[in-house]
Amino acid sequence: MTPVRKIRKTVTTKTTGRGQLLFRFFWVLFVCGFGRARGQETSPELALMHSNAKKYAAKGNTAEAIIIYKQLISLSPRHTAYETELAGLYLKNSYYNNATETILPVVAGAGVTDSAYRILIEATEGKKDMRRAERYMDAGLKRFPQSALLCLVKGNLELQYGRKESARTFFIKGIAVNPEFAENYKEAAMTYEPDEDIMWSLLYMETYLNLPHDTAGDEILKRVLYNNWKVMFDGLVGFNGTNTPVPSRKDSFETACKSIFAGLTPVMSDGLSAENLAMVRIRLITNWIKNYKATMPYSLFTYHETLIRQGWFDIYNEWLFGAAESKAQHEAWKQFHAGDKERYLIWRESNRFIPSFTDDYNPQHSIKRKKNKKR
Repeated sequence: MTPVRKIRKTVTTKTTGRGQLLFRFFWVLFVCGFGRARGQETSPELALMHSNAKKYAAKGNTAEAIIIYKQLISLSPRHTAYETELAGLYLKNSYYNNATETILPVVAGAGVTDSAYRILIEATEGKKDMRRAERYMDAGLKRFPQSALLCLVKGNLELQYGRKESARTFFIKGIAVNPEFAENYKEAAMTYEPDEDIMWSLLYMETYLNLPHDTAGDEILKRVLYNNWKVMFDGLVGFNGTNTPVPSRKDSFETACKSIFAGLTPVMSDGLSAENLAMVRIRLITNWIKNYKATMPYSLFTYHETLIRQGWFDIYNEWLFGAAESKAQHEAWKQFHAGDKERYLIWRESNRFIPSFTDDYNPQHSIKRKKNKKR
């Protein structure tokens, strides 16, 4: 008899091109089927295919990623995460019909997630079927009333109709139910106009920049944050607030912040600069620690306190505002302070800022937190 090893070598040699791909596919099918027969949901082969699909998608090779995802779904039909990721890939590439067709069975199933609803809603919006998108939105929020992700989606949907106040309410609700979900801070910050209460925009935007997120647009957002500090100080001209406590704890927080800032306006008399902002912000935190930390703790201010105590605040302030003020000056600063920014970023990785549920001083934080019902 011909040795088994020789047979395998002969088959492998003759199997080329498309045949070789089919051979590998059916071999994985056999292995995965055997695995499922033994009660296994996944296998090393599936894990490798999944990894390759995500790599192709990340590199922009959408066609290859789609092929692998479809193979994964056929091999493991009970693994709805593959369908959700494929639908998300379709959505990202504006294949809205494919996205809805792929995600609808997932949404109809028992293992649906808020991410699946997000894909369905946004793909339906992409098809310009706004009434249906709103119905899906309502169904998603009914099933996941405490989802920060769906609060974000609902807020963005409201913005499409020009309902800015309503949108802000949902973004702020998203912050309240999950303070570590970054996107709601950015979207909430962007809803404040210069003639509105810009202080909340400042706090939300800085919080966003300190949380894990897609950093692609950070340079623009830091410039918005920098410019809004001037808007805030301009708006404090003639502010008559005092540090006297008022009936509402939320009003007390806002009044206290503005009173401190109003007292620091002379620091900004020679104009806005990263250096002046550093002085103002350090004095704010010093005042806050002395007078308000015990009764009105705020995570961002506590983080600033840590930065000051450990000697990082000036570098952090430059990281936040330096390039927004002047790219040329920022480059000069980096040369003069060689390695400081890099050392700060390393320190930052192991000393992450984590916002708290107790940071709900904005009067629009008016929800009661409940646990999602188990299904």
